[in-house]
Parts: sequence; structure tokens; C-alpha cells
Amino acid sequence: MLDLLAEFLTHANVDNPAYEKGIKEVFDILEKGEAARYRTVVGEVGKRAKDSSIHNIAVSYVKSHRENVPQYVAGTIDRAALRRQYARDALAMHHSDGIAVRLAALPLDGGVNALFAAAGRPDAVSGYQRRMTDGLLIHIRTPYLYYFYRGIGRVIFEYDEHRGWIMRKVTINSLAFEPQMPYRDFAAELKLPDDESLEMTMLLSGDGPSTQIAVQTSHDRPVPAPTMIMDTAAEMLLARYRTPIDPDQRDAYGWICRLLTHKGGPRYASVLKTVADGAADKKLRRYAELKIEPAPGANSAPYVPGSINLAELASVYPVPYPRLGAPAGGNP
Repeated sequence: MLDLLAEFLTHANVDNPAYEKGIKEVFDILEKGEAARYRTVVGEVGKRAKDSSIHNIAVSYVKSHRENVPQYVAGTIDRAALRRQYARDALAMHHSDGIAVRLAALPLDGGVNALFAAAGRPDAVSGYQRRMTDGLLIHIRTPYLYYFYRGIGRVIFEYDEHRGWIMRKVTINSLAFEPQMPYRDFAAELKLPDDESLEMTMLLSGDGPSTQIAVQTSHDRPVPAPTMIMDTAAEMLLARYRTPIDPDQRDAYGWICRLLTHKGGPRYASVLKTVADGAADKKLRRYAELKIEPAPGANSAPYVPGSINLAELASVYPVPYPRLGAPAGGNP
């Protein structure tokens, strides 16, 4: 593990003062092991660091650990190979429904050990740091860890400086977190569906959060959205607008209206007017009344209702996991 940290240092951003604390923590960890083994790596970090504080920490480290020991050689660990193996390992995992039951029953505010005892090690982990500042005196950083179980869901931990990592949320959903799994970076190599196909699967899944993620992803990209995704979303809207929308679906259909107005342009004007005039859900009517934007690059020919057969498309893009519902006692 220390060698892996040293390899990380050889590629780390050592020019930004914002990373000083994190780099220093890596130095501190290396010093608790075979400190002198990493003298060469740390010395090279110091030489290329434009930030003076990181440079000075590295110089101090090198001066403090002069022992004549074999040095870790940068590049010994193949990080690209490790990432591929990490992806393959995650793809190979298959979980029983029992893990979903055990995850949903976990009490919040518990620790990582409780999670591992209930569900074993996660298939993927990612980190996030929320930053809040008033621009002057207040600077708050809150680290989070996201633990993913393939086809099951996600567990979020927040770091508390007094208690360590604390479980904050468990979400049971078999499909919603698929885009964040590490094997998605190697989809072509692993013969997995490409990104657009996965988004079609999520769009047609019938799961509100998954549909919302697919639509929002197409909406937020700085390029025109695929016509097939927008046509399918328009047909879904026409199929549902006359009946009340379930609460877990409302945000998804609201995002469909945003996608069609912002990225679809005039092609979907008639669809949106139909929904605005006759939707059973008041919020959906308001979403459908959003101003239609020009959407350069989008197909301008009016969409013809019925052009998309949703049932046939759903068979082309099947959900790869059984749908899971959070058992009694689960966390939303």
C-alpha cells in the first residue's frame, strides 16, 4: 500500500496550494512506514512542486531520512493495469437479494465495519469533498465516501473529525448507479453496452431515479442530445401525462420536459403543448410550459406521436438486474 501511495505522489498535482494538506498527509503516512525507501520519490516531488509549501515539506522529508536503503522506483506499479483489474473485478461481482435486505436494515450513523460485516467489501469506491466558504474567513470541507455494490445500490459515508467515517445514507437501486461503476470506463474493451445504450436502458427502465439520471445526463452535456433518446422520452411523456405521476417518477418526467425544451427545440413543441394542456399532474403541466429554446443542431422536423414503440425498445434495451425495492426499514 505504501508503494501505491508513493506511485500516486509521482503523478499528483503538486502545484496547487489547495492540495498541500492532502500531500502532507501522504508524506506523513509514508514516514510511518519505511520512510527512507521513498526519499527519492519525495525528492522528485519537491523538485517539480511550484507551490513553496509542498516544496519545503518535501525538502524536510528528504533531509530527515538519509538512511541507505533500496529506493522505490517510480513506475514500478502499473496504475493502468490496476485500474483495469479493478474494473474487471467489479464486473465479475454478482450479489444475492439478501445483501439489499441487510444494507437497508443498517442503522445510520454506524461505521464502516458494520457495513462490511453485513455486505462484505464494496465493488467500487469513489470520493467526494464538499466545500463551503464565505470567501473570507470560513472554509469548511466535508469528505464523503461512496461505496457501490453492483446491481444493489450505494452507501454514503461522511467523515467526522471526532468519530471517523459515519454512515449517512443507504440507497437500494439496482440500476441508478451503473454509470459510476469502474468498468464503464472500459465498456468497449469489455464488450459492454456503450453510454448511449446504457442511457436508453435507464430511460426505459420504469425506475424513476434511473430515468432521471439518463435524461439529466443528456440534458447537461454540452453537445446536442441524441434524437433517439429525445424521441423516446417524448413518447414516454405522451404515454403518461393523462394519469397522475407517482412521486418517485415526477422528477424524471420534469427532466424530460427540460430536455425537450432545452435540447429538443421546436421538434417537440406540439408534444409539450399537448402535455401542458392536458396533464393530470399540475407540476408536470408547469414543466411542459417551459419556454422552448432554439436548440441548434437538433432535428427540427416535428415529432410524430407513435413513431416510437416503447415496448419493442424496452426489449432491445433490457435492464440487466432484477429490480429491487427497499425492504421494510430501509433508508430512502
